[in-house]
Amino acid sequence: MIFQIRTDLRGVVGARRSGNYVSPKVRANRQNLENCLSLKDIGNENFFSFPMRKPQVTNTSLSKPAVIFILLFCYNKGMQPPIHFEELDSTITYLKNNRATLPHGAAVYADRQTAGRGRFNRKWVSQEGGLYFSILLKPKDTRFLANLTQLMAVSVCHALEELGADPKIKWPNDVQVNMQKICGILSEAITDNGRLEAVVVGAGVNVAQEGLDKIDQPATSLKELGIHTTKERVLDLVLEFFWRDYPALSANGFKTIRPDFLTRFAALGKEVAVKNGEKTIFGTAEDVSPNGTLILRTATGPEEIYIGDLIV
Repeated sequence: MIFQIRTDLRGVVGARRSGNYVSPKVRANRQNLENCLSLKDIGNENFFSFPMRKPQVTNTSLSKPAVIFILLFCYNKGMQPPIHFEELDSTITYLKNNRATLPHGAAVYADRQTAGRGRFNRKWVSQEGGLYFSILLKPKDTRFLANLTQLMAVSVCHALEELGADPKIKWPNDVQVNMQKICGILSEAITDNGRLEAVVVGAGVNVAQEGLDKIDQPATSLKELGIHTTKERVLDLVLEFFWRDYPALSANGFKTIRPDFLTRFAALGKEVAVKNGEKTIFGTAEDVSPNGTLILRTATGPEEIYIGDLIV
């Protein structure tokens, strides 16, 4: 039983039953909820809604204490209710354009994107059935911004594992299953006169698409793997793991997630090539440093790689 909290542009919060969690932060089963909140059996399309600053329950069998209790779950440790759109040009662009009025931790997801993009401004194909989402971050400490995509990769892996998949990370920002792409990740920093305003971390997860052999690289989806779930379920899990590990990474950097990253780094110990622009470096993927950089053993010795496309 999930109570999924949503926020629209008017600042109205809503919730509906749709799965197994109260929020991405705090798990509770149905019996526990009914015991402590006296919930009634409401249908999947029954919503409650109220202004954020002044709760007032409408059109629901939930009591006001229940509404407030669920909302507090959602705001636990700063997590914000995700904003949902049927279609956007790009979830990253939406958060960048609205960063002044949205808080740290705001998340947005869309069923479709008309102008999604990946690294190096590559076009991202946003097929129907995928999960396309971004998170707005306003970090006070800027030392570890480069590791946010790696945190998202680890979080996506944890989420997919919970659903029964066996994901691996392709350094620095892709998640694969059986050597086929299932998730791509991009982060963009927003600055004003050299001052960091915000960072947006975006991801696309293949949930229910079919016919992914038609895109420009081997790809798969949870549905093609025989895992049937919803986009909201995947998003809940990813946010749960992301916010669980974000405080530690923000304070101490990549080393806090390095063990999780390394156990899922499929190319470790393999002969690889790293392409960066016109330059290609060949060697053995020896390690990922405590800073998150790739350590490549080349014919001339170890080389630290900060950016590039990994080819196995």
